[in-house]
Amino acid sequence: MTIIEAVQSALFGISSCLRDREVRKLAAKPWALGLLVYLLTAAGALYSHAPLMNVFTSAPVGFWSHVTYWLIWTMVTLGLIAASSLISVVVVFAATGLFQTGIARHVLSGLGAAAPPADSSVAGEIGRTIFVEGTKLFWIIPLAVLIFVGGFIPVLAPLCFILSAWLLAFQSCDIVLDLYKVPLLRRLKLALGNAVTFTCFGAPFLALSMVPFAGFLVPPLAAAGAARFLASHSLLQTQESTNKH
Repeated sequence: MTIIEAVQSALFGISSCLRDREVRKLAAKPWALGLLVYLLTAAGALYSHAPLMNVFTSAPVGFWSHVTYWLIWTMVTLGLIAASSLISVVVVFAATGLFQTGIARHVLSGLGAAAPPADSSVAGEIGRTIFVEGTKLFWIIPLAVLIFVGGFIPVLAPLCFILSAWLLAFQSCDIVLDLYKVPLLRRLKLALGNAVTFTCFGAPFLALSMVPFAGFLVPPLAAAGAARFLASHSLLQTQESTNKH
């Protein structure tokens, strides 16, 4: 894995969702759900803006109070926009895993990688997925909250951006690694051992997620890019051989 490969994979994910008809078809439902969630959270943000302003400040009466008022107004507005985008991305990642798995499987097949067949034991697969995802939530949710809060502190903002890009890359690559049933600890070892390339892979998608009304587009794009990013990694071939035995 190199930084150039990481950036190329991110761009590949974006282009494949625009050019590949099958990928667009699989991405349509996550995008539709993301748009709906974004509109609902945006409506909630608009409704809660005035009450939040009443909590943090009062009506301005002088020049400096006007300056303070508009600074607080800007921070509250940006915070609500960021929260709306973040919630839509999280919901799309959590609720549309089936479609993102289909995208990853399609991209892997197109690249000549041997994507494993779907598990025939539905009950066993659901149980395994619930266990793995539940375990991840114990550390992903606290880390995501810390990143979100730290992003509003200027000194910590660059570090929070880097951590956010890494976390987004890990969650995207986790979709591909889960296809091959790679154990969670091996997934973390891979992500931490290649932290720089993972961060470079996640950075373009994170930047896109910060654009208003565009955050919900990210998960399918990232899933396609992650398949390209990991297609030739030796870990997938090793794990596939292990699964066969």
